[in-house]
Amino acid sequence: MDYMIIGSGCTAAMAAETLCGSGKQVLMIDAGLEKGIITRPEEDFISKRLHNQEQSRFFLGDELEALGEATHPNIPQQTAQRTFMSALTERFLPIGSSNFFPVESLALGGLGNGWGLGSYAFSTAELEKCKLPVQPMKAAYGTIAQRIGISGEQEDDASGYCHGELFSTQPSINLNPSAADLYGRYRKRSKGFIEKGISMGRPSLALLTEQLNDREAYGYKDLDFYANEGNSAYRPYITIKKLVDKGVLNYQSGWLAISFSEKEEVVTVECLNIGTLEKKCFHARKLVLCAGTLGSSRMVMRSMQGREKLPILCNAYTYMPMAYLPFLGRQHTGQLCGLAQLAMFYDIHKDHSDVAMASVYNYRSLLNFRILKQMPLNHADGRKFLQLLVPSLFIAGIFHPAGYQPQNHIQLKPSASPTGDSLFTNYTYTDQEEALIKHTEKTYAAAFFKLRCLVLKKMRTATGGSIHYAGSLPFSDTEKPYHISPEGKLYGTRHVHVADGSGFSYLPGKGLTLSLMAYAHLTATKILADG
Repeated sequence: MDYMIIGSGCTAAMAAETLCGSGKQVLMIDAGLEKGIITRPEEDFISKRLHNQEQSRFFLGDELEALGEATHPNIPQQTAQRTFMSALTERFLPIGSSNFFPVESLALGGLGNGWGLGSYAFSTAELEKCKLPVQPMKAAYGTIAQRIGISGEQEDDASGYCHGELFSTQPSINLNPSAADLYGRYRKRSKGFIEKGISMGRPSLALLTEQLNDREAYGYKDLDFYANEGNSAYRPYITIKKLVDKGVLNYQSGWLAISFSEKEEVVTVECLNIGTLEKKCFHARKLVLCAGTLGSSRMVMRSMQGREKLPILCNAYTYMPMAYLPFLGRQHTGQLCGLAQLAMFYDIHKDHSDVAMASVYNYRSLLNFRILKQMPLNHADGRKFLQLLVPSLFIAGIFHPAGYQPQNHIQLKPSASPTGDSLFTNYTYTDQEEALIKHTEKTYAAAFFKLRCLVLKKMRTATGGSIHYAGSLPFSDTEKPYHISPEGKLYGTRHVHVADGSGFSYLPGKGLTLSLMAYAHLTATKILADG
């Protein structure tokens, strides 16, 4: 093989599409757990709830999986259709920690199966802090947008934070009634918010509102956490299956890549079969690691036989359930969308260098029982209260920027797991970070209050709950162990490249998936240029 890619998430899919376009032989190694994706749901959410006699199987699962208590603190409320995303990770990707609980996946498409679809370009200042090449990244954003399709607004108060005119978008999704009312209230008062560094507008989403190739426009069935109607939402499996069907990608599933070694012009990767525990080696001229920040770091540490502590970055994540008072007690029917309706950015310095971001969601299709069990009421009274509350309910998910701190690290240690090791992690916040996070939370709460949203609670997830990780193999202009070059080459190797977020030296508050895909494309382009 010419090129071997490890993983099948968003970065792997983009690297594969770029490499497969060269006509060279491309092999993808992946654990590849898979569940049939529903792409043609016959009913919308309301019709299914009112008329479907087997709706319990759809919403709760054949074995009532959705009612189970999760053992992982940061995946408490998966739908039955998404439980495959985290299957077997406790066995094959064990974590040891008392304060950092990252989420990983062994699924075909990885965590991209549950990606919220937010597609945001980093600003020049953010790219420089990440140590990413500014102009090439800006060009790559356009390439990825053409591939996956992104809907959003070209000009509103948030567009400068979403795409900055670096790529064109399809029209935004239709706003749900309560979100439209909230947004209208903001627009009447926008000047005062902007003066304080706060901007609200429509999010850029990898969700089609117009047909793109064989993918269909979104149909507003409000089943976004259960199905992918017409493949309107971009998921990595779409690209991978397309490349396999074309015969340009050799996809080998069932294998967990463990380590790599180099001899002359060949890279050998040792893999473990997740079903039989058989070991097998695959070979290629060049290796591209796209296993996610933690997965790629595991491979590097095993291969270099080191027990060093590597740095790590993770966005702190706060979510705020809030009642929008004008919609308290309203009807909650009709064709809605369960994905992010609005995006609010807090640019503390007003220069795009240090921006926190909140994605604003309505709540309906995830069902009331998920909220009911958290309420201090008996179920009968709680259910009646929720009937009044839910039509007004918004949830704001706030991502806080993250920089390196010396106490935060990951380290591989021996264990009795099938791979012979576990990843031990530590992540805490300095007093200065805590103060800034609390300031940001208060700023958002005050802004929403001015828009007649009553914040019911501020909840910080267990560290790792943002599911945004980076920085374990930092970029460096000079050769250093456990670092990578700006072009993605792993120092100390000849033909091993890292095309995920492992090199990012800063983690903006904006969603990073679009930047991960753009960087993966750039890395693959560089690999092709080097021959």
